Amino acid sequence: MEYQRTKDIMHVKYLLGHKTIQCTLIYINIEQAIFLNEANDEFICKVTHNEKEETQANEAGFTLVRDRGDGTQLCKKRK
Repeated sequence: MEYQRTKDIMHVKYLLGHKTIQCTLIYINIEQAIFLNEANDEFICKVTHNEKEETQANEAGFTLVRDRGDGTQLCKKRK
């Protein structure tokens, strides 16, 4: 996930304490495969308009995607 965030393989190598870049590449390839699979997942999306709806969405397993700044929030959960 750190590689996905930074795109810096040397940084990830340092964080993981690997002596060779080949070891880090194993983890980068695994992370990329997981990320690509998640990109193909399907989600249910919901817009909440107040605190009660936000609480209900949270209790139903939705996670916040974006606060729109107008009192509404976009939420999602996997199908």
